Amino acid sequence: MQTNETANGDGENNNNLLASDKITLNVGGIKYETFKSTLTSYPTTLLGSIFYHYSDEQNPLADPNHENEFFLDRDGHLFHYIMQFYRTGKVPTIEQAIGLIPITAQELDDELEYFKIPTYPPSSFSATTLSPSLLSLRHKMIATEIDSFTSTLSNTLLTISSQFKKEFFFKRQFQIRFEISFHNNERISDFNINPSVNSTIKTQLQKSFDCFAPLGYAILDRFGEEIGRYMTTTVQGCTWECNKVEEFGWGGLQQMYKVKIGVENSFEHEDVLNNCCLNSTSDSIGSCD
Repeated sequence: MQTNETANGDGENNNNLLASDKITLNVGGIKYETFKSTLTSYPTTLLGSIFYHYSDEQNPLADPNHENEFFLDRDGHLFHYIMQFYRTGKVPTIEQAIGLIPITAQELDDELEYFKIPTYPPSSFSATTLSPSLLSLRHKMIATEIDSFTSTLSNTLLTISSQFKKEFFFKRQFQIRFEISFHNNERISDFNINPSVNSTIKTQLQKSFDCFAPLGYAILDRFGEEIGRYMTTTVQGCTWECNKVEEFGWGGLQQMYKVKIGVENSFEHEDVLNNCCLNSTSDSIGSCD
């Protein structure tokens, strides 16, 4: 049985697309209507890569009997969740998926893996998400810059944390945080660390962001939400704020992204014991008096 699902969630911008951009995906007999631009907006995914690199005539999925129709031999019902990602940029949890149609966690994972849909972690914008041969030079460059940007954020948190080892031992709750602003005129400002650290270390950390002065604003403008999700997922206890701000200065109206990122963890004695060499002896040795 065939049913049709119209891509009314693709956004108002799609209304102005040329008719040639509209396609039909026949997935195991169930047809989905969407736009090629909806798919290619995620070029590291399977369908995004195929429709980005191949013309309609050369597309390996093209149905020779139906114009602008492409066939995939996959489960048409489960494909609903794949299209949900392309239209919203979000991957449903298994709890959300079960609420719509019967599905197991393994079935959902299998479809996400087959269609190369990014999940967190790892970073969906890593240059290694797809084989390098499937990424254009432009996409490789952008992916590499984003990977470098997120790595610098993580390393900054680690370096700051290393300055407060004593506090981590003796304070049950302890938080570190740094702030930085990326301007649309290729400038970085407002780099602050709380609690404060040695001025030499602060200068070194600030310099590590200098290479992102030309691109920091653009990276956050296009991928800020995903970077925040990645950081809070991969760094336990990480907090993330990224706000776009407009201010009037000497040069007129200035736009910037103000980033506040920190880590707050509680000290739990048992958690430490269970994850260090003392684990095997903790039952037989008491604490020092």
